Amino acid sequence: MKVYAILMVLAIFLAQDCNNRTTDTSSSDNTTIDLGEKRVLIKLKKNPCFGKCPIYDMTIFTDGYVEFNGQRFTDKLGKFSKKIPEFVVAGLYKEFEAIGFMKMEENFPSKLPDLPKTRITFHPDAKTQRTVVGDSFRPEELLALDKKLTEIAMSEGWTLLEKKENSDELPDHFIRDQIIAKFNKDIDIPTYIESHKKYGLDIKKRVAPKLDLWLLTFDTLKINPSDMLLLLKDADEVEEAEFNKQLNNRNGRN
Repeated sequence: MKVYAILMVLAIFLAQDCNNRTTDTSSSDNTTIDLGEKRVLIKLKKNPCFGKCPIYDMTIFTDGYVEFNGQRFTDKLGKFSKKIPEFVVAGLYKEFEAIGFMKMEENFPSKLPDLPKTRITFHPDAKTQRTVVGDSFRPEELLALDKKLTEIAMSEGWTLLEKKENSDELPDHFIRDQIIAKFNKDIDIPTYIESHKKYGLDIKKRVAPKLDLWLLTFDTLKINPSDMLLLLKDADEVEEAEFNKQLNNRNGRN
């Protein structure tokens, strides 16, 4: 009986100790980090692809305030906001630190040109930041972090701030199938154009040689004009891009 009583006491002790450990773990998961005054902590940007990939950007602030800007192919079109718990923000901060985000390569080259690129920017403090760009061919720990950020972006409970107008509508003086682009130095322009042949992208002519501007054309049946512009503006190879515009003749002659 004495042995039985001792075993019962030990069992109760171990059960209490296990319960305490569980409680301590859950409470530690809810700890917050003092990040100072409200500022931008994380930015997530999903870029266009050859298809209907969601195009949006999201900004997470240190106090848990989040802004979402949906552009195309998402159920939230326009600007939205919501608040997430501060311990969730602290958890994201810890994960960025744990995977060594600030020491990662800034660009992970794509092996498949059709995949959409994701741009993640981390601001560990008010003066420091790092942006990492890539698609599915990124380290597993970075893909896992991307998934957590995407889950926040796709979650419910957002408040509409500003409705987005139809992105397919462009001013009448915009030429829908022509974009003027300036490429970064040391870029093999013909190779870049060739890699985007699926959009019907081609060089029409070179304009303003001193500014190194190129007039590009593309097939609007293969890609929406707004998506094509976003694709070029977000490309590392392109410094500037804008639609070509029709100029009115002041003398009223063609």
